[in-house]
Amino acid sequence: MSQVSDLFEVFRLNAKVFHNAQYCGEWSVDTSGGGWASFHLITHGNCWIESETLLSEVTKLSTGDIVIFPRDAPHLMHPSQKAVAEVNAATSRSLDAGLEADGVGLLCGHLQMRHATANPVLFELPPVVVWRADADKWTKALSTLILMEALANKPEGEAILNRLCEALFIHIVSSGTADTTSLGRLAAAVSDPRIGRVLAELHDNPSAPWTLPRMAEVAAMSRSAFSDKFKSLLEQSPMSYLVNWRMQQAVLWLKEEGAPIAVVAERCGYDNESSFSKAFRKVMGEPPGAVRRAV
Repeated sequence: MSQVSDLFEVFRLNAKVFHNAQYCGEWSVDTSGGGWASFHLITHGNCWIESETLLSEVTKLSTGDIVIFPRDAPHLMHPSQKAVAEVNAATSRSLDAGLEADGVGLLCGHLQMRHATANPVLFELPPVVVWRADADKWTKALSTLILMEALANKPEGEAILNRLCEALFIHIVSSGTADTTSLGRLAAAVSDPRIGRVLAELHDNPSAPWTLPRMAEVAAMSRSAFSDKFKSLLEQSPMSYLVNWRMQQAVLWLKEEGAPIAVVAERCGYDNESSFSKAFRKVMGEPPGAVRRAV
């Protein structure tokens, strides 16, 4: 678990709260579209959340509950089981004057990490996580502290809120929402001086003309030694990891930006759309056009 925790240092986890207020009456909120992982914590009251693509049903959230979207996705939050208000049309009210009887407090933020749109840690998580305030004693303790700071609404409390939200996210990830075995392998790989250097280059420059010899050169290792070390840490070959990484990013570019397939192919380092489409279908099980049309 210490290795898993180290991942958040390597990828520079940074929570940034951008909203701490209450909504009253009828309202509907969707904060997606920025490309960031996001979270919403209910600081008081009850509301409902829905996502046509990620949640099988409209889900109720109560004080202290948190919902996390590790990969930016459309969603709606509203005060009743069925949304009736225009999305993002209502104006929130400050907490300074006290809690309104029909108010719902929302603490909303982004989870920023290196490679935020296709971070390997975030890809180990489900597309949506609903975590209850009473899930365990650590969640309850952290949620209580967050609620106290959120409702106090002090200017100097923003930094404290950000750090507390980071701690809660790390706890949630470490509590079974992700495959900790897989995260442990990734942690060991990025922590290795030579393999970690190659992974950083692959993540930053997926469109580069990568070959096994070039990766081995970056690692300052022989081809065979590099390949064996890479496989022992990540249980897949370097080229397989590269292809999977490229396709993960391709899905986001197709879904979030609606980017043309030819453009995505170029970003992924492919000379032509045909070879990219063949690789995409092999990894994802469907053609890129189907993913783009589903947006």
